[in-house]
Amino acid sequence: MAMIEQNISGVKLEKLRQKAVKKTKFLKKMPKVVFVVCLLLAMLKPRNIGLFLILTSGEGLDLGTIGIGILMIIGEILLAFCIAAAAMGIYLLLSWKKTATHQMPLPEVSD
Repeated sequence: MAMIEQNISGVKLEKLRQKAVKKTKFLKKMPKVVFVVCLLLAMLKPRNIGLFLILTSGEGLDLGTIGIGILMIIGEILLAFCIAAAAMGIYLLLSWKKTATHQMPLPEVSD
């Protein structure tokens, strides 16, 4: 079976390369930006600001209050991380294209 040769001009190849570089740069920056934005939104809630003030005041705190406060903060950080990971996954699913549309046939084996 004859192989089909495909000629790609240099201009088209350069455009494809630039598009791939652009997507890669965006993919590297996007999870970090989404994580920081979600983290800032989570930490700037009035409930969390009050929690920080209570934890930093140090007046009449028992171990249960400190533990619950720290667990709430860790939960908010994990939620921001999960949202960033989900955004990255959705972007990858939407931008992924099947590049190989033709498969090479397997060579015949003679006995």
